[in-house]
Amino acid sequence: MATKQFKTKELNKIVKDEHLPWIVNEHYQPEDVIHLNALGSVPPKGLKPASATPSPDLKKLITKSTENPFLYERRKALGFIKGEAAKKSPAAEHMMSHEIMTEVAAPAISSSVDWRLRWGWGWVTRPKNQNPCGNCWAFSAVGVVESMVRIEHCAWSLRSEGDVRDGMHLHCADGSWPNTALSWISAHGVADPDCYPFYNYDHPYTPTADRSGRIAFVPAPVALPTANDQKTWLDTVGPITVCFEVWHDFDGYGGGVYIKSTNPSNYYRGLHAVMIVGYDDANSCWICKNSWGQSWGETWSGVKGYFRIRYGEVKCDYYVKYGVHYSNPDPWTKRRLHNGNLLESGDGGVHRNFELLYASGGQARHYWRDGGNFTWHAGPVFGNDVAVCPTLINTIFNRNLESVHLTGSHRLHHW
Repeated sequence: MATKQFKTKELNKIVKDEHLPWIVNEHYQPEDVIHLNALGSVPPKGLKPASATPSPDLKKLITKSTENPFLYERRKALGFIKGEAAKKSPAAEHMMSHEIMTEVAAPAISSSVDWRLRWGWGWVTRPKNQNPCGNCWAFSAVGVVESMVRIEHCAWSLRSEGDVRDGMHLHCADGSWPNTALSWISAHGVADPDCYPFYNYDHPYTPTADRSGRIAFVPAPVALPTANDQKTWLDTVGPITVCFEVWHDFDGYGGGVYIKSTNPSNYYRGLHAVMIVGYDDANSCWICKNSWGQSWGETWSGVKGYFRIRYGEVKCDYYVKYGVHYSNPDPWTKRRLHNGNLLESGDGGVHRNFELLYASGGQARHYWRDGGNFTWHAGPVFGNDVAVCPTLINTIFNRNLESVHLTGSHRLHHW
């Protein structure tokens, strides 16, 4: 089997000669050699073929309400929710104030869905870059979790692929499957990148001491074996994972609906996992978000990193796809608005001081404001081992302010 990498001019000729409905990435010059991107899904051991997997009972699975008002109406129109009042958060109420598009009230499964922009709102985080690591499975799983928190709770929640990979004690070169990553997340949660980022090299797992307060959970993943299951889920729940074969011509893809070249110089490179963000029956294709950065792939809304692939192509419908729902972003959503302690103390000229304590650069910083005016004053800066936001209390011992914080060595330090 040939393993020579295509030059841009060679791949352009192949695409033209075979009348393929896609274009080569315009970032390449004619003499450039098409770059080999990282993959990461190991040989199909442990990933079930779709034909060997029973379909879930979606009528039983998709029965609860949702904070997303558009999705609530969509489920109700399709008969998944009956006679239940929609639960709307303040963010959802704001969204609902905009006009709901006709898709919401459609009586049957939609002929096209695109979660990048649906009902006038975005629900998908931007494409990231796994290179040079073989960790596509983590990016596929984490991308789904990010979107489900956004869809179900109307809040953006950037999550860390590194937290999953290194938390699973795997390495940059290690492959796995998206459903394995989702199962780990359902047991351990997934933190934000500031707690522990993705390193494109092997790195000891050292999340911040407050990881338990900044994770989001999902239940166990749901296996979706048939195209009808997958489209129903995409229409009424959210994005899903997918695994497929990568052939070398895909490395040079730049837009359109991908169909593999039959040229004998095109060669199989391995299995890859990405995230399906929608589908389009008119063009018989899945709409996907890849993890090869924002210089590869199809441009959407000014950002590269996406692609469309014809149904069934390169075994994209051979393996089971997975979705998650009923995501739980707490305690992250409860802590994300807080980085400090504010209380009213008994000190000051009128005995109504406001005392503020927050963490910055490993130190605790104190500010205070007398209740008689609105000017904030800088108090002391103390500690050099503050790992998380200090806890501030006002004691009865001469009206002391007492501070306790967790250190980087997981000890409590009292001031």
